[in-house]
Amino acid sequence: MCSSDGGSEFGLGELTEEQLAPCFERVELALSVSEVTPELAGRNAAVARRGAEKLGWSHGYLRRNAKGCVGSGVCAFGCPTSAKQHTGITYIPRAREAGARVVTGTDVSRIEVAGGRARGVVASDGNGGGELRVDAPLVIVAAGTVNTPLLLARSGLGAGSGQLGANLSLHPATAVVADMDELVDMAVGVPQSFYVDEFAADGIMFEGIAGPPAYAAIVACRCPDGATRR
Repeated sequence: MCSSDGGSEFGLGELTEEQLAPCFERVELALSVSEVTPELAGRNAAVARRGAEKLGWSHGYLRRNAKGCVGSGVCAFGCPTSAKQHTGITYIPRAREAGARVVTGTDVSRIEVAGGRARGVVASDGNGGGELRVDAPLVIVAAGTVNTPLLLARSGLGAGSGQLGANLSLHPATAVVADMDELVDMAVGVPQSFYVDEFAADGIMFEGIAGPPAYAAIVACRCPDGATRR
């Protein structure tokens, strides 16, 4: 969370964009974040770029965590060449080398609290091993937007703040499709590679989206006859 006004409302005065910038830079370096090249972006992005330039709208190529990408176009289903620099091939190996133990197939039921501090977690072993308890001097909760407040609530934590589960922010999106006069071949190239931020101040961002034929099939079944325009 970055705050441009000092985060006074939530007591996060030190979490400004400027103070967090070095942290973001370190993470982007570890994840090999870089701008998509026009060659990898594919024809889908080229069409969007052509339109943005004709309209004079601000635009550019997206930055993402990939190394050695060949434009397979199936990022959402798992990269077949392991070019996508996800946590499993970046931070997890580094953590294990530093002595961390990774436990999978478990479901954390609650956080153990003693003396006013989190002291560990209790989890159920999905592999049939029963209950698992982990004692720790420091507990980091990173269960996602939905499950983090649920875990805190089950553990009797956070209710006194009045903010627990009260600040969910969704990212609604819709799509525009067209029957083109030229071959676009949206299955070739990076699925999300191009953006138009002309209306970012109004909370609106346009992005080119591509992918395997299944994407087009999903959209097509939702479009009534005559709903698309050339």
